[in-house]
Amino acid sequence: MNKLVLGLDIGITSVGYGVIDMESNDFVDYGVRLFKEGTAEDNEKRRTARSRRRLLSRRHTRIEDMKKLLKQYGIIDEDYRPLPHVYELRMKGLTQKLSNDELASAILVLCQDFGLIK
Repeated sequence: MNKLVLGLDIGITSVGYGVIDMESNDFVDYGVRLFKEGTAEDNEKRRTARSRRRLLSRRHTRIEDMKKLLKQYGIIDEDYRPLPHVYELRMKGLTQKLSNDELASAILVLCQDFGLIK
């Protein structure tokens, strides 16, 4: 069986390779693969997309964690569905006692909006 050695030269915009047969000291194969050079515009697009994905992921996690906490304390159950007109419920909560579903809806909207406030 031939002993082959793979050599790699990894650069910023290219990868060079060479395969050598160690018994005969011959090159079996060699070449280079060139890549398009990145630009500041491409970097900004990637960074923006990554930032958006992280923001959405954190918002989803924050809401799911709050739902878990509300379930743990018996405020909501597995069948919970958010109520409409949440901002009206928040105003109602200033002067009246809210039901568990109303309270949960108001809290979850606050959790959703919290990620946008800095």
